Amino acid sequence: MVRATHMQRKRIWIDHGCIHCFWCQNLMPQVFLVHETGTQIAGEAREDGVTSDNLGERSPLRTAMISPEELNFVPFIADGCPVQVIHLEGDWSDLGVVAANEMSS
Repeated sequence: MVRATHMQRKRIWIDHGCIHCFWCQNLMPQVFLVHETGTQIAGEAREDGVTSDNLGERSPLRTAMISPEELNFVPFIADGCPVQVIHLEGDWSDLGVVAANEMSS
């Protein structure tokens, strides 16, 4: 069995500047949680189990708990964020998506 490397695992994190519009939470409430202090990635959706913006931790998603159809929707959600604070990292290529950190390399 081949273990996924750091860059191969799918990650979502929220940068500073969230306007609390509920776009992401309305579309995928099992992953995105909007609070008055900003948007967080649900601990249930993360490998480390911590609920936070994932900005510092960059914990991978628990892809086993998110259906492939829902994972396909994540890049749409990130792209539709009106202030572009939802970021993807890791290997999203199986969805035809190039994460921002991979475009600059």
